Amino acid sequence: ILFGVSVILYVLVSFMPISYFENTIYQNAQNLEDADKRLEEAQKLLKETNLSIKEITAKIGYNDQNYFSRIFKNKYGITPSEARTKL
Repeated sequence: ILFGVSVILYVLVSFMPISYFENTIYQNAQNLEDADKRLEEAQKLLKETNLSIKEITAKIGYNDQNYFSRIFKNKYGITPSEARTKL
């Protein structure tokens, strides 16, 4: 079964235009760059304002505070709350 699935995937990918992959890679790079800019803005807001984490989350364009906190911690190794006290 696994061999059959891999053959089907190979055939599908073989007929996809290279531009599809180029566009996908470019889009992923853009998304990472946008996320980095948002996180840098959040770090600045944590340092320079008394806005709540929830307010900062909304200000930088995220809807979910938990998601924001998770990606912030993945990038900086500390939570936004910890960053606020250390900045």
